Amino acid sequence: MLVGGEGHRVGQEEDTIGRYAALERFMVEHFSVGETMFRWSTQDNRSVDRLPYIGRAGAEGSLYVATGFAGWGMTNGTVAALMISDALQDKVSPWSSLYSLDRQHLAASAKRFVTENTNVAAEELKGAFGSGAVKSVEEIAPGQGTIVSVNGSDHAVSRD
Repeated sequence: MLVGGEGHRVGQEEDTIGRYAALERFMVEHFSVGETMFRWSTQDNRSVDRLPYIGRAGAEGSLYVATGFAGWGMTNGTVAALMISDALQDKVSPWSSLYSLDRQHLAASAKRFVTENTNVAAEELKGAFGSGAVKSVEEIAPGQGTIVSVNGSDHAVSRD
């Protein structure tokens, strides 16, 4: 059984263990299950208009792109496979314009674009000023990870 949820912005959750615990509580309360065997987190890319980008990169290139699935990789991955398969056979997919790499919905997505990029800028500033970083690895709790500055160089560190 796969149980998902507890979404949050990348790098902006202090209590990862608490998120996993909430999922386990839900699982135990609603299903007859055994032990939790694996846990993982994903970084789901989202486009500003919330549709994936799928198609050929460049007019004559042999590189195809499929990204921005926003947590819907099983279904959007299938759509991407169908579309890319069509493109490789010189067929036009009925969904080509919807998922086009060239689409631009600036008016519809401007507010979300500004909101998300303001958040990114704020997080970058926090990182530049060391906000949230620990001073030593001893401060990292088991099951947690963070950025540690060692001799002026940042390193991603976790404690198992």
